[in-house]
Amino acid sequence: MRKENFTIVDSTKNILYSVKSLYKGNPRKNEYVLGVLDSLNLENEFYLIAKNIYDKKQNKLVEESISFTPSDKVDTTAVKISKIIAPLTNNMIDYLSPTFSISFSDAFNKSDYNKGINFYDSDSNTIPIQLTLLDDASIEIKTEKDLKPKKTYKLSVNLNYFTDLTNNKLDTVIVNKINTISSNEFSGASGLVKTNYGNVKVVLKSIENKNKIEQRNINPDGKFEFERVMPGNYLLWTFEDSDSNNQYSFGSVDSNKFAEPFQFYPDTLDLRPRWPIGDIEIDFNK
Repeated sequence: MRKENFTIVDSTKNILYSVKSLYKGNPRKNEYVLGVLDSLNLENEFYLIAKNIYDKKQNKLVEESISFTPSDKVDTTAVKISKIIAPLTNNMIDYLSPTFSISFSDAFNKSDYNKGINFYDSDSNTIPIQLTLLDDASIEIKTEKDLKPKKTYKLSVNLNYFTDLTNNKLDTVIVNKINTISSNEFSGASGLVKTNYGNVKVVLKSIENKNKIEQRNINPDGKFEFERVMPGNYLLWTFEDSDSNNQYSFGSVDSNKFAEPFQFYPDTLDLRPRWPIGDIEIDFNK
């Protein structure tokens, strides 16, 4: 879903307005924020038009519209940091190829944002980073080199470089501590898939964090291994990736397509630090 999928229509004057920003922000689940730079006449009637939006199963929303009433309240709120999203709890990251992200309270100007983010070690030495926009109000941060385990790093965000659509900004610098995890805190899982299917994948999914999913190909001998897994309870399952799209494909009545075969491991995996589980066996045959 992109901002280009949305249009605002002034049906009174027959004027179209393009959407300037789209981001998740901090609304309720499954809600997004749209930003418009133009002023809207409060006396006119407006509609939000959504077109050509696909869900995760590739079902298509062709077009839908909804009326709304704009507000005359002036936006005077500057961009702030909503949260640091680290893959581990308590702002902790892996020290090998670490990646985390920042979510901001509002969309920001893209011209200078890269000047406002810096990453330092405990001695204030600069750590080179790569920045990637996830949407109009969030940024992914990836370090260009591995870090050291069990160390504290500093993420500096100068909000003077983050200006919203109406030029509001804060002249302040926010510094957050980011900690790396120890190698002793990881777990793992390995085993064997007995199968006569082709192109078989094995999936490890966290029960506590539904967004934490890892996937592996099985080796020619049927073996698989998940290393450096955070402790917790996991479900393990396998499927045949018959269409080779690297994800599980559900069936479709419209195209007369069957769902891909799959098989769950019957037990929940309780993965503990320093105690990986091995000798897992899944019988997955036609």
